[in-house]
Amino acid sequence: MEQLIPWLIFCMAVLLLCLFRPGAARIFVGVFFIIMAVGVNTVLSVTAPEQHPKNMLHVLRPSQRRTAAKGALT
Repeated sequence: MEQLIPWLIFCMAVLLLCLFRPGAARIFVGVFFIIMAVGVNTVLSVTAPEQHPKNMLHVLRPSQRRTAAKGALT
C-alpha cells in the first residue's frame, strides 16, 4: 500500500501536465518511457541475463511467442 500513494501522486501529476501542457507532457512521457525501458532492460540484462528468454515466453500474441521460443532455443 505504501507504494500506491507515490505512484498515484506521480500519475495525477502527469495527468494534470497532459491536460494543461500537452506539448510538454508529450516530451516528458516520451523521455520517461525511454529512460524506464533502458533502465529496466539494463538492470535485467546485468543481474539476470537468463530471464530475457523466459520473459519473452509470456507475451500475449502467439506470433511473438513462437519468435521468442525460437530465440530461446538458439
